[in-house]
Amino acid sequence: MANHAKLVDQEIYRSPVDDFELNYQEYLNDDDDDKQEAPVAVSKAPKGKGSNHGLGCRMKGLFDGFGGTDLKTIMRHLRRRRPKSGQALTNFMLSGNMEKVVDQHVKDFVHHFGRINPENGRIMGALRGNDFFNFGGLHNNLGNTGKVYLDNLMKGKCGKKRKVHKFKPIVVEELDFGAPKPAVPATPKAPVAPVAPVIPAPAVTPQKPKVDEPTYADSVSDFGLDFETEREKCLRNKTLFEDPEFPATAASLYYRTPPRDRIIWKRPGEIIANPQLITQGESRFDVKQGALGDCWFLAALANITLYDALFYRIVPPNQSFTENYAGIFHFQFWHYGKWVDVVVDDRLPTVNNQLYYLHSADNTEFWSALVEKAYAKLHGGYENLDGGTTAEALEDFTGGLTEYFDLRKSEKAAVLAALVKGMEMGSLFGCSIDADANIKEAQLRNGLVCGHAYSITAIHSITYYGEDTTLLRLRNPWGNEKEWNGAWSDGSSEWSKIDEATKKQIDVQFARDGEFWMSFEDFFSNFTQMEVCNLTAEIFDEIAEMTGVNRATETVEEEHQWHEIMEDGEWSSKKGTAGGCNNNPSTYPKNPQFSTFFTAPQSSIEADGNVTVIVAVLQKYRRELRSKGKDVLPIGVSIYSLGAEGTARSPLTAQFFSQNRPIARTTVFVNTREVTVRFRVPPGQYVIVPCTFDAYDDAEFLLRVYANGTLKSSLL
Repeated sequence: MANHAKLVDQEIYRSPVDDFELNYQEYLNDDDDDKQEAPVAVSKAPKGKGSNHGLGCRMKGLFDGFGGTDLKTIMRHLRRRRPKSGQALTNFMLSGNMEKVVDQHVKDFVHHFGRINPENGRIMGALRGNDFFNFGGLHNNLGNTGKVYLDNLMKGKCGKKRKVHKFKPIVVEELDFGAPKPAVPATPKAPVAPVAPVIPAPAVTPQKPKVDEPTYADSVSDFGLDFETEREKCLRNKTLFEDPEFPATAASLYYRTPPRDRIIWKRPGEIIANPQLITQGESRFDVKQGALGDCWFLAALANITLYDALFYRIVPPNQSFTENYAGIFHFQFWHYGKWVDVVVDDRLPTVNNQLYYLHSADNTEFWSALVEKAYAKLHGGYENLDGGTTAEALEDFTGGLTEYFDLRKSEKAAVLAALVKGMEMGSLFGCSIDADANIKEAQLRNGLVCGHAYSITAIHSITYYGEDTTLLRLRNPWGNEKEWNGAWSDGSSEWSKIDEATKKQIDVQFARDGEFWMSFEDFFSNFTQMEVCNLTAEIFDEIAEMTGVNRATETVEEEHQWHEIMEDGEWSSKKGTAGGCNNNPSTYPKNPQFSTFFTAPQSSIEADGNVTVIVAVLQKYRRELRSKGKDVLPIGVSIYSLGAEGTARSPLTAQFFSQNRPIARTTVFVNTREVTVRFRVPPGQYVIVPCTFDAYDDAEFLLRVYANGTLKSSLL
């Protein structure tokens, strides 16, 4: 690959496409060197205080607690950890797994529902408000997880734990690395011919909008729209909602490159006679790419449809195209450390009466197109969604923290350890095979598709010819016959040697549905990238509130959950906090420094007294700033130990940094939204220093620390 790095005295910067991970075996063989790539000059560390950062640190940390670093040791741990029933170790969040648990709860409140079609489970009506059950159109088909959530919602059991903020768009011209300022609706740049709204139901009297003017603005007292308030206002006035913050104009579509086709904004009722929000339940078929280069967003969205409990956190149930329809919808995203409720109208970009961007395979279904519109509003416009990473969107959908693994540079046993630990702690997994830049999503002879995102949904240890074999269950979001066709694929000869009881226990199904099994060895030799989205205890607490199902009691002990702290910060040349990397010894100490204390849990899965920690630095508002010619900066983070007895009440000095090396850090500076580093340390005080590569680069950031123990932090 082409090297775009700046090679400097101690730190290096590379773009995300470059080879930036450490070689794990080299790391194990030399604990004394700070692993930098030539021609980087590196100083020696004192004997016995070896480097513990980068990929080597991540891999080494993953091995702790298994009792060894070889595959057999990890597999023995997997056999010990699997459920007593013999089932595979799975992520509890998966729709199928979740619904098995939820099934037993449905009968407890089925009387709240009206007529239910016994053949397909479709809700035909509800005794306690069609508003909750008619997602759109005439029918609604919810899985049991959705039914439980909606019932709890009607009873007032939900919505207490997660604080959701009204979304307030920022004005990028006034963004001065402080709190975002509320937006004032701008005069649209290009006129768009108005189209008379078509109203599916119930009938209301629409008001014809003025050309190029957000007609709803006069009735909005301040920005940060409240869904219930605005909908009630529209119903009372018999008007359809028009979003003053994200108007149906060219300004919402692009800032640089206009669409090739003439865009006409239409409401779903103008496109088709009977629009619905969700038909036949949400699925990966609801996510099909349009003219926008946001496949990264689509891959994450398709993944979320596999997890009912996560899906309903993004798409609130109190909206439809029938009951109380007013042309207004809302969706909720995690945005720089807090959950925000994004309100939009349902005017969508079309060409020749077809949706121009994201759409569903079912042309009567519109939830995915509306989610994309809300996400575009969140980031300042549709064109701002052009290009990104699946991990970025997955974090915004879950509030979790994502790590990357380059499987070509990772130890096999360490990847297996990451899978086992991740499944134990409820993490979400995705994987892919690098594709040729000129041939995207090409199918290989073995059935796998390059440049395509897969989900890893289960892991299981099985005995085959007297030997332990580790199997992974994967899913192709396309949900079709394009599956792995090698060993352990659907109907392969290997399964004939496995008894029916075992196959039933791990839920083996042979169907052309995109789901398949493969050995861990084949997975490791075929896939090139793996992403892990780690979820916190807070997320699982909310899911327990939504469904009445406590993950901790059903599957994994409480101590196997991540705990999180967050700190806001900024690199500001005006305030003297933009010190750059430690190639600049005089300015480096000026960077924000966070004092953090880690305490090991009483009953740790590692049982060795150490704490597993993930530190992540996420830079804010960079996607929104694209219209001003700015993008993500190359950033990194270093962690310094003060020891079990150490204390720091003021920022560390240049003298300290000259005499002490970080115990963990990102080894290169990457221009991506977020960088992470994983490590394991004894309890004590540590100082975290996030920085940009160059001094005097201004940006805001969010520091997140995940640990499987207790922790607290403060800005020094």
